[in-house]
Amino acid sequence: MGIGLSRLTGVLAIGLALLRLGRLLEPSVEGAPWPLVLVGATVLGALITWALRSVGASLGATIAVHALTIALLASRILAPGTLIAGLLPGPAAIAEIRTQLGIAAELIRFGAAPVLPVAGLLAVLALLFWVLGSLSATGRPLLSTMPALVVYLQFATLDRRPPGSGWIAAFVVVAAAALVSLTPATTASVGRARGRDGELLARRSPSVLVTSITAAALVGLTASAALAAFIPESGLLSWRTQSGIGSGLYGSGSFNLFVGLQQSLVDLSDEPMFYARLSESAPTDRGIYWKLITLDTFDGQYWRPSQQTFAKGGEPRWENPEWQFQGPTTRIAATVRIAGLKGQYLPTLYSPIGLSSDEALISESFRVREDGSVAVDLQAIDNWTYQIDADMPIPDVDSLATRNGELSPIFAEANAAGVVRVSPSEAPVSERPESISTYLTLPEGVAQEVRELARVVTSGATTGFERALLLEAFFRDPEIFTYSTDVDTGHTTLDLEEWLTDGASRNYRTGYCEQFATAMGVMARTLGIPSRVVLGFTPGQPETQEDGSEVIVVRERNAHAWVELWMDGQGWVRFDPTPRSDGINPSTTNSEIGADLRRYIPESDGVAGQGAGATQSALPDRIDEGEELPDTGAGLGEGAAGDFPIPLGWIAGVLALAAAIPIYKLIRRKRRLARISRGEVDVAWNEIIDRLSDLGAGIDPAHTPIEIARSESHDLLPLAHLYSAAAYGGQRSVDCLDEFKRAEDGLRRRYEGRRWRTSYVKIDSLRR
Repeated sequence: MGIGLSRLTGVLAIGLALLRLGRLLEPSVEGAPWPLVLVGATVLGALITWALRSVGASLGATIAVHALTIALLASRILAPGTLIAGLLPGPAAIAEIRTQLGIAAELIRFGAAPVLPVAGLLAVLALLFWVLGSLSATGRPLLSTMPALVVYLQFATLDRRPPGSGWIAAFVVVAAAALVSLTPATTASVGRARGRDGELLARRSPSVLVTSITAAALVGLTASAALAAFIPESGLLSWRTQSGIGSGLYGSGSFNLFVGLQQSLVDLSDEPMFYARLSESAPTDRGIYWKLITLDTFDGQYWRPSQQTFAKGGEPRWENPEWQFQGPTTRIAATVRIAGLKGQYLPTLYSPIGLSSDEALISESFRVREDGSVAVDLQAIDNWTYQIDADMPIPDVDSLATRNGELSPIFAEANAAGVVRVSPSEAPVSERPESISTYLTLPEGVAQEVRELARVVTSGATTGFERALLLEAFFRDPEIFTYSTDVDTGHTTLDLEEWLTDGASRNYRTGYCEQFATAMGVMARTLGIPSRVVLGFTPGQPETQEDGSEVIVVRERNAHAWVELWMDGQGWVRFDPTPRSDGINPSTTNSEIGADLRRYIPESDGVAGQGAGATQSALPDRIDEGEELPDTGAGLGEGAAGDFPIPLGWIAGVLALAAAIPIYKLIRRKRRLARISRGEVDVAWNEIIDRLSDLGAGIDPAHTPIEIARSESHDLLPLAHLYSAAAYGGQRSVDCLDEFKRAEDGLRRRYEGRRWRTSYVKIDSLRR
């Protein structure tokens, strides 16, 4: 049973690692899907190991066969078009293999998940899973399971997205099964007799195994929650270059694909990330932001990119037509030269419609996501140069300020005061695409206080555009929020509710772009406004070159996160809620409107007009009955059923664990008594041996049942004689109930002070 369990656990551990890897890799863009390649490598490694063990091959021969087959597999993955006869690598193939492995090494060190499964990375992973498959076929519990669990933990370290309790529970269960499979087989012979064939009589029970694994899972889950705050976010071994927004904000010029209320921060430097020259058609009166990728899914802690499809080389489309800006645009072009930027995503302008480059690694490998983001199959390299053509949105303020053929109330007030110049627009408003509804989804558990604050801040607004402008002005107000990179570091995310509403919380309303983009994106969705967070760069600084030409220098300190909100009839409009004092990130309020509209909210009853000063004290305790918030799509629960604070969870876990063991033993005893009454003497003797083990009696594995009975209590002798006679005489059914009760009475008298131990101590998970 031990070998079978270890092999099963090995398969489960490999499967768990493969599933976690799915959170680190994008889908394959060409060739066989990467999961199929890795599963094939695992199976081949296991089959070859099994076959070589079957014929008794030596260790040297085993290693040689594996090395040869792995080399052939890697060559097919890395350089399929340069192999001699489609099989053997020549000089050209070796050069290509070295190039691809170099790319993989850089990607492993700097890559920010999810990454594209480029050939070099796929080959490295195929080798890894080949080894795991080979080890799982050895039949040795330690080799079958532990390496795969270690690989899973490393994948979990690289995966910055919150795992959820399901991942933790799955790992704990597999790890518990692995530990059970490592139990020494010799302990199963304690106090056992053998049959005529010399084999031990059966006494194993799968039900006890399940109970042991369940108990270990409960302990593991509570322990992992307790120890999480003490483990560094990047793990205990620092072997990768720390980078990304997730914990090292834009460190090393590489970018992670997650934005959240993260506290760990690396100061941004003046190192140039890239240089750019803009075409003359580029507007000079508005900031030219540079986009890397959009994050459209909020999971309660982080914004992350959804699994969108890629189109190779911009064909057959660029940005998803339904998501393209529907209002007026300006065609602009830029020539970009990479400097210190690392990562697979290239800086682009708004909605790209064309990309060209003399660099074959760009022109032959770039991919386009549905959101218009452009990625390549490897990290950006210094001095890469490419040309990008894009359509820059020019929001039609007249149209956005119009409601039912008239100016919306706030714009009407501002227009009457002469601070804005807008006129009602007669342009028809197009229907919102159905796919945009996914940008309203929020997870269960977004606090009611956050929803209420959003409503208070935007009270008096009647259109999505007015609400968006009031939200942006709220976050940009230096009397309410403070921009600072000097925040306390930590391993966990800030709580959005506390950060926004609790004046006593750490870093209350103080932070940098991640906090502000996260908060505004979530609050917009609670108001029924589709939102997404964008990673990229603020406009950069124009500098005059020696030849008199002007070039834009975008530095690491320009790295930024902002928000795009969907405005019906127009499309995605940029809003920047971060209140930086250096003016590096122009707001939509200033660039498009030119005035803080909070001053022109029409007076009315209720909470209207409080947008400018919506603080914790201004928040109502609850929403009045019958008053509804806008429909924001799926997932707007007030909290998952059964959610409770960690201390209460600890108590529940401990109580469940405390009750599980005695309940199980009670059920086991009733089952055994029923079998003992039917004359199963081996079950009776097993129950006595388990009692002795629970009571802490030292039992010599070499002793026979009669010797054990003589050393413990003479009341055990009648049952020991019956068990020995049945075992060696070939009988399995003997009337033994009286002898069993006498043995129990003898143990009760001998161990009167230790009886409590039998409820909790030492479950033998293999006996029955």
